[in-house]
Amino acid sequence: MKRNTVSFFRLSLVIIGYLIYNVLFYLYPSREVPSFAWFFVILSWALIAFGNLFLLIDPIRLMLGFKEDRNIRNSSIIQVVLVIVSYFIQSADLMRGKLKFINFMSHFSETFALSLILTLIFIIAVYQKLWLHREDNNDAKYHFVFGLFLIIITNILLVSTAFSSISAPSLFNSGKNYPQEFKDFGLNGTVKVKNKKHAFELRGYEVSLEYTEQFSDGYSYSKNYTISEEAGDQYELAISNENVQKIKELLTTDKEHERLDKVKYEEFNFLLNLYKEKLNILKVPHTIADTINTAFKVELVKESRVDFYPTDGYEFTAFLIAESLRNVEKGDQDAAGFYNIDVKQAMKNNQIYANIDLIFYSELTSKAQKAGLSNLEYFKEVLEALPRGTFWDGVYQFKGSAEVNGKTRDVISTFVVENGLGYFEEDDLK
Repeated sequence: MKRNTVSFFRLSLVIIGYLIYNVLFYLYPSREVPSFAWFFVILSWALIAFGNLFLLIDPIRLMLGFKEDRNIRNSSIIQVVLVIVSYFIQSADLMRGKLKFINFMSHFSETFALSLILTLIFIIAVYQKLWLHREDNNDAKYHFVFGLFLIIITNILLVSTAFSSISAPSLFNSGKNYPQEFKDFGLNGTVKVKNKKHAFELRGYEVSLEYTEQFSDGYSYSKNYTISEEAGDQYELAISNENVQKIKELLTTDKEHERLDKVKYEEFNFLLNLYKEKLNILKVPHTIADTINTAFKVELVKESRVDFYPTDGYEFTAFLIAESLRNVEKGDQDAAGFYNIDVKQAMKNNQIYANIDLIFYSELTSKAQKAGLSNLEYFKEVLEALPRGTFWDGVYQFKGSAEVNGKTRDVISTFVVENGLGYFEEDDLK
């Protein structure tokens, strides 16, 4: 570089390098870059490396070349300080022991800060160019226009890359107003947006939410979960559009359809699982486990191994939506009507079934031998002999291992309770 020259091109190498690198990062977030793109990867690395070198060398040379000029000297010192700060920003991963360049997804704040610093260096360079050519008005005008143009281009390209405005939503114009959205849906709880970060796999954002609500029965519900905002203002679905269409066929009113259009998104999906909260509050899993263990005087079942599942996912979702609206019409606002759904009736109507793992099946052996029966036969005999009303009406699937015809087999025994009395269907042997 000549003594009196300010090179905008050399100062722009870092910007160009990061622009290429971040565009590639955006196009190939999995880091699986095709062979033809490796030229651009290496090019971006070279531009960043040499550009950072020139960022430091050029201001120092200019400062040494114009020791007598206080304006040039002081402005160059400021540039050097800014360059050093930029080095620290770019070393975000290096300080963590990772040899990587910063990217706009994982290091948004660093990328944005770097763009601002590089802009300041450019502005100072424009001032230096104008000062050195102040005697030549035409030349000064030319350098001013050229420098201003580069500053604008720098910010448009680098900041737009930082905000992922290529297609992803920007930081200041992304996502939903979640508290208002929950309120509009009819939920009376408190919504807190705890965290929001870039998710490069989605080319969007991950938002951490906390929802809390005090129900009318005194139960305090709290749910923490993460939802995804994808590029182009798309949001992650808890229910796929294909399944939504199948569920819609089972709905009968416009209000039910509107409710499904809300529930299909990830932020409202917890409503479809509140029936399990109700079952837990009613201590149904504990009651089932305790009843079985008491009947056999052996710990066959743990409460944690009792769970409930929809018999048919499409029908059950349609059932929950319809029931929640009926609850709202009755004035039940708990969780927009989803909380106080009659799970006992759902069991009776075979909307849900109980899945129960038998974890100590072998401990039945001695009792079964005394009765002259196999473990499986003894298990069934005891349950079928329990008094009417011991279990809710519904379906109970027991899973465990048992000896069948001299071989240990995995068995699913289906216990059906009707009008308080139970019977076993044919076993499923594996």
